[in-house]
Amino acid sequence: MLKIIFVCTGNTCRSPMAEAILKHKLKQKNITDVQVSSAGIMADTTMSTSSNTIRALKEMGISCKSKKAKQLKKTMVNAETILIPITKNHAEYVKNVARCIALSDFSSGIDIPDPYGLDLPVYIKCAKILDFICDEIVELIVKGDLK
Repeated sequence: MLKIIFVCTGNTCRSPMAEAILKHKLKQKNITDVQVSSAGIMADTTMSTSSNTIRALKEMGISCKSKKAKQLKKTMVNAETILIPITKNHAEYVKNVARCIALSDFSSGIDIPDPYGLDLPVYIKCAKILDFICDEIVELIVKGDLK
């Protein structure tokens, strides 16, 4: 089973947002053989998903519950895992842990700046970019081209 882990810094904003969006899209397409999660490279496991992340997703009609941040660990990775780091810097950090495809490697070609501590409109913009990229990820999964 394909396993996708979105990776950002603290696992409170961008990576949980990407996780929720991709899970939502996979459910809409009735794709059940892909496991999606998220983690941070410097996660404080006492922190939870930011309220603006949850609010931005709700504005898009996507349900996301608050959860504790997870630190990326090698035990989370297996031969079927693809890490999708949110930025090129995250990709550099995890490139030796598992196969990586940075978000900037998709057609958007951009890194997504960290919205942590900023206003809701910044989170909504972040969510819209991730929504666009997740459409491409789903398309690649359907075609069998996500490798």
